[in-house]
Amino acid sequence: LAQVFKSSSSTAGSATHASLPKVTMEWCLRPASEQAKAIRDGAVSSTALVRRHIERIERLDGPINAVVVRLFDRALARAAEADEALKRNEVWGPLHGVPITIKESFMLKGSLTTGMQPEFAGEVAGANALSVQLLLDAGAVILGKTNMAAYGADYQSANEVYGRTNNPFDVSRTAGGSSG
Repeated sequence: LAQVFKSSSSTAGSATHASLPKVTMEWCLRPASEQAKAIRDGAVSSTALVRRHIERIERLDGPINAVVVRLFDRALARAAEADEALKRNEVWGPLHGVPITIKESFMLKGSLTTGMQPEFAGEVAGANALSVQLLLDAGAVILGKTNMAAYGADYQSANEVYGRTNNPFDVSRTAGGSSG
């Protein structure tokens, strides 16, 4: 990972928001390292990337049920902060402004964290898990939290709190894996 983001300490590009190219949906399929570099170089804004990722989730996720905790307003606010930081030549880290999701079971302060257990439905994390804090410190923008098996202990992603994550190619099948 360090090699991929080796140039993350460079200062931001000088492109202004008005001069940025249109960010198409295809950006959602690019590797995080490429998105990070484009943000740092001023080729795209974090806000534009976050908006495209949100649009993609809203358009496609309904029958899939993968992103079960959506933190879109929070993500847009952080993306705007990331863009403003770049204007001051501040880079938060190798993932500066890059939109990501995390598993629902990871504690993110102020967000639902149930472990996919009905008895914890409605529980809100009071702090960040270390892994989440490291992602935030690296500059990531968390869009939301993804479904998974209860306790992360099954070969498919179904639980009593959020239901099942379906295979995007055939929704009659499970997506498999503990992470949906």
